[in-house]
Amino acid sequence: MNLVVPNTVKNIDGSLVTPEIISDDGDYEKPNVKWHLPEFINEVSFIFYQPVTVGKAKARFHGRVTQPLKEVYTVSYDVDGTVIKTKVEAGTRITAPKPPTKQGYVFKGWYTEKNGGHEWNFSTDYMSGNDFTLYAMFKAETTEKAVNLTRYVKYIRGNAGIYKLPREDNSLKQGTLASHRCKALTVDREARNGGELWYRLKNIGGTKAENLSLDRYDKIEYDKGVTAYARVKNAPGNAVWTKPYNTAGATLVNKLSVYQGKNMRILREAKTPITTWYQFSIDGKVIGWVDTRALNTFYKQSMEIPIQLTRYVSANKGNEAYYKVPVVDSPIKWGTLAKYKNQTLIVDRTATVEGQLWYRIRTSSTFIGWTKAANLRAQK
Repeated sequence: MNLVVPNTVKNIDGSLVTPEIISDDGDYEKPNVKWHLPEFINEVSFIFYQPVTVGKAKARFHGRVTQPLKEVYTVSYDVDGTVIKTKVEAGTRITAPKPPTKQGYVFKGWYTEKNGGHEWNFSTDYMSGNDFTLYAMFKAETTEKAVNLTRYVKYIRGNAGIYKLPREDNSLKQGTLASHRCKALTVDREARNGGELWYRLKNIGGTKAENLSLDRYDKIEYDKGVTAYARVKNAPGNAVWTKPYNTAGATLVNKLSVYQGKNMRILREAKTPITTWYQFSIDGKVIGWVDTRALNTFYKQSMEIPIQLTRYVSANKGNEAYYKVPVVDSPIKWGTLAKYKNQTLIVDRTATVEGQLWYRIRTSSTFIGWTKAANLRAQK
C-alpha cells in the first residue's frame, strides 16, 4: 500500500520543517512524507525538531505528527460485465447501490460468485479485509396472457422443441415441431420469459414464437435468371415442383428420378428458407423447380475464361454445330460451321466442360457462339 501525507509543519518564517524521524521506513520528498507499506497498520507518524530562542535562552523543541489509517478496500459491482468500483472501510457495512435493471428480467440481488454463491445482505454483512466483487443476479420475468392466434411451423424450424412450460429444459421437452409442419396451429396463450416470446399451441405444448410464422408458406428471398446445365445427382427423396417447394401455389410435377441422365438447362435460381432451387427445362420444355442439392451442375458461366486466339474451321468440320453455351443441347443449337469456312475466327472465351474444351467464337463483326475446340484449327 502506498501512502502520501503532506507535511504541514512550518517554521516561524513560514517554511516547512523537515521531518527527522519517519516511522515504518518512510521517506520525505518535500512537501510530502511517503510510505510503502507491505500490509495494513493502524497509523504512521514522523518527528521533527526545531530550535527555539526566547530572549537569551535557547531550547530545542520537538513534536510528533501522527496519521491514523483506515483499512479501506475495493468493492466491484459487476452487472453482466459492466463494473463499477467503490472504496469501503473494512469492518463497516456496505451501502447498497441502486438496483440495476435488465429488460425481460427481475433483479434478484448481489452475490459473491458469478453463478451464485452467497447473497450479500447489506444490513448484516460487513466489509472484509480484502478486495472483492459482487455480481448482479437476475431471474427471467415471465408474463402470460390468453390469446387466439393461428400460426404455422417455419420449415427450417421443424426440429425445434415443444415444452411443457415456456423454458428450454430437456426435462420439460415433449417432442419437436416436425410432425406439425404445414398445419394450421392454434395459439391459446403467449408468454414472455427473459425477453423471449413463447407460444402455447393448443393441445400440443409451448415453443418459441420465432419457430412459427403467420404464413403457411415459405417466402422467396430472391428469384433471378441464371445460365447453367446440370444432371440429377440424388434422385431418392427429391421431386420436381411447379414452384419452389412449400411456397404459395407449389404443386408436385413428378419424381426427380424421371429425369435421371438428362441434360437439364437451368433457367432460374430462387432461394427460400429451406434451400436454393433451380428451375429447369429439358429439350426446350420447362419442367419445374428442384432442390439444387439434388443436382450436379456441370456447366456454369463462372467456368468461362477470357482468351484471345485466332482459329479457322477445320476442313472436315463444316457440319459441326455451334451453340448458345458450351453444351450439346438441340434447343440452344444456333447453326453449323459451314458458312464460316475459310473465314478468320476470333476466340474470346474458353471453357472446359466435362473434360471437353470449348471455344466461343466470332468474326470481326459478328458474334457466332460456342463450338468444340476440336472443330477448329490454328492455321488456315
